[in-house]
Amino acid sequence: LVGVSPDLSRVFVADPADGKRVVARDPATGKPSGPEYRHPRQVKSVFSMKTRDEFLTITDENIGRVWDGRSGRLAGRPMEYETAVDAIAFDGAEERLLVGCTDGTARVWNARTGVPVSKVIRHEWGVAAVALSPDGLTAFTSVYSGLVQAWDAGTGEPIGLPIRPGAGIWMDSLAVRPDGRSLLGISPSMASGYVWELPWLGGGTAAKRLRALAQEATMLRVTPQGAVEPMPANEWRKLSARPAAPDKGS
Repeated sequence: LVGVSPDLSRVFVADPADGKRVVARDPATGKPSGPEYRHPRQVKSVFSMKTRDEFLTITDENIGRVWDGRSGRLAGRPMEYETAVDAIAFDGAEERLLVGCTDGTARVWNARTGVPVSKVIRHEWGVAAVALSPDGLTAFTSVYSGLVQAWDAGTGEPIGLPIRPGAGIWMDSLAVRPDGRSLLGISPSMASGYVWELPWLGGGTAAKRLRALAQEATMLRVTPQGAVEPMPANEWRKLSARPAAPDKGS
């Protein structure tokens, strides 16, 4: 439950003695170094921002708040999520926030104002991981059934066909590379990483994006040495034969 200011001069810590309070402290001395951030309920998570002096907190009533790291004031209105939060992701400018919940819902929010950007995205399984493209225009969700889906971050409508890694393979971490052209997923069920090259992320209309995602997504793998290589067909068949993922959805 710790966030860090962009200049590393302060850490934002949930007070263990008073779970409704977040305190700014000097990382070198541990002494208070700023205002207190009071919440009406217990703070579950604190997330730093890299591009500006703000941070996000999520409380046990499933409400997110973005705070100004200097003044102690809210930067926008509170964001009320559907249920408990399982995953979050910011775009490159940290203007948009994608939140995935345990009940299978996800939504894109304006991180500055707290206003929803998209409609609620619904899945049949719980959301395991989320990612936003650097430009904030495309959202990705991974659910415990294994499917990875791209969405229009402005509307919440699906883009193209879902990515199907294989039976028993599900991603608990997603990230889009800074150039916006590849999606990285980490699978705990296989203890390995996968990369999908998605050239359509570089631009184009929704129709071009849909065709490219359906036709050009390529299954690749990240080796322990960090290299990206195609997955051999015989190994793919072995992975597809693994037991199904645990039912953690709703």
